[in-house]
Amino acid sequence: MKILLFAGTVEGRKLTEYILSLSTETELTVSCATAYGTELLPGEREGYNILEGRLEKEGMEALIKELGPELVIDATHPYALIVSQNIRTACEVTGARLIRVRREEIQEVKGAEPEYADSLQQALDALKDTEGNIFSALGAKSLETLTCLKDFEKRVYVCILPDPENLKKALDLGYPREHVICMQGPFSREVNRALFKEADIKILITKESGSSGGYAEKLLAAEDVSARSIVIRRPSENEEGISLFEAQKLIGELTGAGNAGSWCDAPVNETGMKRGVTTGACAALGAKAAACMALTGKEKEVESLVTPSGISVGSRLLDIDLKKYEAAACSVKKFSGDDPDVTDGAMVRVSLKLLPEGDIIIDGGEGIGVVTKPGLSLPVGEKAINPVPRAMIKQAVSEVFEELGYSGGAKVTVSIPGGEELAKKTFNSRLGIEGGLSVLGTTGVIEPMSHAAFIDAVAVQMDVKKALGQSLILAPGSIGASLATGLLGCDETDVVLCGNFIGETLELAVKKGFKSITLAGHMGKLVKLAAGVMNTHSHVADARMETIGVHAAMAGAGPDLVGSIMECISTDKAVEILEKEGILDTVMDSVMKKIVYHVRGVTGEDVTLRIVVFCGGHSWSTS
Repeated sequence: MKILLFAGTVEGRKLTEYILSLSTETELTVSCATAYGTELLPGEREGYNILEGRLEKEGMEALIKELGPELVIDATHPYALIVSQNIRTACEVTGARLIRVRREEIQEVKGAEPEYADSLQQALDALKDTEGNIFSALGAKSLETLTCLKDFEKRVYVCILPDPENLKKALDLGYPREHVICMQGPFSREVNRALFKEADIKILITKESGSSGGYAEKLLAAEDVSARSIVIRRPSENEEGISLFEAQKLIGELTGAGNAGSWCDAPVNETGMKRGVTTGACAALGAKAAACMALTGKEKEVESLVTPSGISVGSRLLDIDLKKYEAAACSVKKFSGDDPDVTDGAMVRVSLKLLPEGDIIIDGGEGIGVVTKPGLSLPVGEKAINPVPRAMIKQAVSEVFEELGYSGGAKVTVSIPGGEELAKKTFNSRLGIEGGLSVLGTTGVIEPMSHAAFIDAVAVQMDVKKALGQSLILAPGSIGASLATGLLGCDETDVVLCGNFIGETLELAVKKGFKSITLAGHMGKLVKLAAGVMNTHSHVADARMETIGVHAAMAGAGPDLVGSIMECISTDKAVEILEKEGILDTVMDSVMKKIVYHVRGVTGEDVTLRIVVFCGGHSWSTS
């Protein structure tokens, strides 16, 4: 299938990534007006081309006739009215099928009280006779227009994309260099607030850009510094069309990839591999849709939500069972991306029954295992739906209830048909989860990494740290990184995630000349280093309890105590036993020395080394 995509926006980039992630023979051509816009797109490859430069209506017609696309997608900016009109006219003349991808609806920003203008001119009229500095988040196209403001060169600060042509234009118009901010957004509330405070901003002028443009963060930051906000409303003429998720659904069906099930709006990660959706996120999607259908009595085709990782996920809804104003059920097909597991393609079914009062109750049904041993994040006897998925489900349902004005409760039941058989192919029984699968996920998104791609990604992060003259802080995963920030007083962005490839990462760090290395992580990973296991993936080796058991025996533990440790299903439980016996610090002192011994075997003695281990509310450090 041939597709022509007019991009230049976040939606255009995400659609490009989505189409490239499909395992179908699709020829994609992306037209982008600016060089900077093309730089943000994935690199060209077979069956995928990028065209750079602005096109008028005649140029669009000629391009469509030349390419002969079966589908044309307009994913240009919501304020680019003339561009969208030209695309529409070109498609009418050539007979090409067109879909317009609209940006998400603007939600009211609680805590902000902006003034609204229907056009740039109306906003400029509101700025006449004002005093104080002005911050423009309108981009480079409005640079010339803003020069009509009194003392613009002294009062107006402009934020534009970091494109040399944009900067040259601003300087040629008379904007001082210190008033031109060349940065790629969106920015956090904190960054905006710092910018506004530094420039003593009294008035913010911006567009209704939505979450992809950091709209709420701008308004709230303006409120923080007591600045007035003037918002230019989104043109209603460009609000027709379908959402990003609806566009992905349509493209999936047209290209024959419609059975992909759940998907991410950023489907390809930095290594070029396909992201997947966790079972927890699938359950939350189903719960959100079921809540909406139960309250409205209307079926939904597609559902979406924002995961804890900040990446949105969505899914087509299957096997819908609707009882108006009482209960609803639907299924979400799990998609694991390029990191497939036994649940890839499984149906996560969610049923929701409204309750006249009370809380949102979450339970497991068919195919969901039961916790039978202590030491996990759930009590014995509980269905194996982990805490983060439970929180995601509750939040998703609560948001629907609030939006639709429902004050009652609900019972949500998550099932995975065939889950009991699938669980036999996992480690669940060894972990004390019997009778089915676990509903997992701490971020909502599965980040696949091939061995080589992962090491390459780590190398790039190391190069940045080296260039900045920073020491190296490593952590196997997000849990270790998060805990390290509190103890080490650093930001999570300062931590390089090395995954399970600890040995190779340390070797790479030495080759790159790092003289100071800190390795921080949960005991469940790092205790394996005390046994000389440098790849900590469970498929490679476990040895956690064997290692702890040996060091406990060295500290005087008898056979019964060592046997109790060997029966533990988590290091947290083992730490609890050791603490109760009063030998925890002795055991961990021995474990830490052995970790250093094996790590030194990789790094040598010339590196300043610090090991930090966390577990059960405790932490141990070699320095």
